[in-house]
Amino acid sequence: MLNNFPFFSKELTGLNSLENGFQITLRIVLGLIPFLGFIWIIKKVFSLSEGIILGQKDTLLKALLFSGLILSFLFLFFLPALLYNFEFYNKDYSAIRIMGVLQRIALAYGFGAIIILAFRKKYIPFITVFILLIYWFIMWYFGGNDPYSLEGNVGRKIDIWLLGENHLWMGKGIPFDPEGIVSTLPSIGTVLIGFLSGRFIIENKGSNPGWLFKFLLAGAYFIIIGMIWDFAFPINKPLWTSSYVLYTGGLAILVLSLLYWLIDVLNSRKFFTFFKVFGVNPLFAFALHVIWVKIISGIIRWKLSEDETANAYGWLYHNIFQKLAGDHNGSLLFAVTHIIFFI
Repeated sequence: MLNNFPFFSKELTGLNSLENGFQITLRIVLGLIPFLGFIWIIKKVFSLSEGIILGQKDTLLKALLFSGLILSFLFLFFLPALLYNFEFYNKDYSAIRIMGVLQRIALAYGFGAIIILAFRKKYIPFITVFILLIYWFIMWYFGGNDPYSLEGNVGRKIDIWLLGENHLWMGKGIPFDPEGIVSTLPSIGTVLIGFLSGRFIIENKGSNPGWLFKFLLAGAYFIIIGMIWDFAFPINKPLWTSSYVLYTGGLAILVLSLLYWLIDVLNSRKFFTFFKVFGVNPLFAFALHVIWVKIISGIIRWKLSEDETANAYGWLYHNIFQKLAGDHNGSLLFAVTHIIFFI
């Protein structure tokens, strides 16, 4: 949905700045929770697999799962390149963005899965804490006088050095990629928190009557720790800070607990069919929406004058949704309509 907002003001995008704090974070929770939900589905698969593989020590099963992991990683990482080339003409490959949301998921998924397969479950919490602490140290020690700023953060400097300015996101006015290489490290922590949560549910929901309350407490604990850490290492989505990982991980646990109570305890499944469609086919829905946007923005175009062109994307927004609901609400209505269309 967030990829289909035709109107973004400077206030909303935070151009030339990185906004910190949990109040800012709440603005993007609606965009974050589906991402975490997608990661959680993957983690549940690993939760089920790990018990078989690490319990039986079957080398063949390990090899098969690792092969599947490599294939999944390659598919996720290179799918954006295929989508980028869907509109194959008039492409400037010297400025193609290398990293992105799916690449971030692929890297976090891949490294998280390797950790899960290589270590026993009892070591995973310690590895998660180590990852979050080492990322904090890297950002603080190598970031200079303003380590958590848009211009000064070390992640941006490393991305420019490794990838080049032309291959980074320019959405904040300067070369800076919120899905960059360095900030991928704490996203592995997000994956591991998802794995531990899925494993906790599987191990306790049938035998421990009080497991849901303990799960809720764990979510609250993560939120509190994240808010305390915010004073030293600000909650910041573009930098994917360690405090952000804990805070949003806690929020996701609370939402997951609520959904489990509504769907499995109260048996209100019929009210959530809408979300099941996207939960079962997240990659297909994502790929389809990218292709659709490329068709209506890059292929269905026409000339208004010698120097001006228009496309179906802009025409739909300006002539229908903006007139109906204004800039911000019209943009939201435009995005929601796209979601309903893909169902």
